Amino acid sequence: MEAFLFLVLAFGILSFLLSTVLVATMISAWMAEQVRQIGIMKAIGATSRQVADIYLGQVALLACGGLCVGIPLGLVVGRAYARFAAGILNANITHRPFPFWLLLAEIVVGLLVPLVAALAPIHRASRITVHEALNGDFRLRPFGSRRMDRWFAGIGWLPRPLTLSLRS
Repeated sequence: MEAFLFLVLAFGILSFLLSTVLVATMISAWMAEQVRQIGIMKAIGATSRQVADIYLGQVALLACGGLCVGIPLGLVVGRAYARFAAGILNANITHRPFPFWLLLAEIVVGLLVPLVAALAPIHRASRITVHEALNGDFRLRPFGSRRMDRWFAGIGWLPRPLTLSLRS
C-alpha cells in the first residue's frame, strides 16, 4: 500500500510541476503576442501597474474557468480511480467521505499557481516602454544574459532543452 501511495504521490507532484511549466510557458507566449497592445495602452496613459492588473485579472478568470471544469471532472475521475485501486488492494472505501478541506486546498492552489506563474512574464511585459513596443525593439534576451540563466548553465548535468524549458 505504501508503494502504491508513493507512486500516486509522485505522479501527482510531477503533473503539478508540469502544469505549472505549461502555465508559465503559455503566459510568456501570450505576453509576447500582446507587446503592441501593451504599447498602445501605455501610449494612451496606462501605467505598468494598470497593464499588469488587466493581464493578471485575465489569468485569474482563466484559472476560475479551469477550476470550474477541472474540479467536477477530477472528482468523478478520482472517485472512479479510487474505487478501482481499492478493488485491486481489496479495501473498502464506500464509507470514506471526501474531505472538504481538500477541495478548499484545490481551489486555493488552482487560483494561486497560475497567478504566481504569470507574475514574472506579466511584470516583464508591463515594464516595456512605448517606444520598444511600437518599434518592435522588444526582443527576448538571449540565453545567458540573466542571472538565472547563468545559474542554470552552471549546473552541468542538466540537458540543454531542459535548461531552456526551465528558463521559460
